[in-house]
Amino acid sequence: KRRMQRSQKQRSPCPAQTADPRSKPTKKLSWLIWLVFLGGWGGFGGCTNTKVIKSERSPVFSLVRQLRADETEKRIEAAQKLGEIGPQAHQAIPKLRMSLEDQSVEVRKAVVLALMKMGERGTPSWLRGLDDKSPEVRKVVEDKLDEGGDEVIEDVTKVMQSPIGEERRLAVRALGYMS
Repeated sequence: KRRMQRSQKQRSPCPAQTADPRSKPTKKLSWLIWLVFLGGWGGFGGCTNTKVIKSERSPVFSLVRQLRADETEKRIEAAQKLGEIGPQAHQAIPKLRMSLEDQSVEVRKAVVLALMKMGERGTPSWLRGLDDKSPEVRKVVEDKLDEGGDEVIEDVTKVMQSPIGEERRLAVRALGYMS
């Protein structure tokens, strides 16, 4: 019985997934503080729960769903709107990263541009555009790197410290494009 309880605890890496919303927080913490502590808002506390995209009424939620639309124009529009929202839509980064595999060059370009507007969190993902099979997508990334700026240099430098080898490789390659 204890083994089963331990294995159940190990399956859920995010405490927000197992927390009972009706239970009262201990030590007189308000629900807001408790929610942030558990990682219920935007991934605070290292929670990678996909429920952070909030509810079906959220514009981010509906735009993420639109990224899977059959029509190319709708996918492009969704990526552009997520880019307009900017860093506040950082929950959509994993779905945008998946859209970098889209068959449409125009969708991939829109996704790269959206990721560029996500700030530091989006940098590792838009750097993947350097490896895109389309010269148009690669050009978008190269232009951003060539344009440079302190913020881009800082973000790429942070990616160089990533524990993920592929991200470090792309960051080193990106520094070569910077003038």
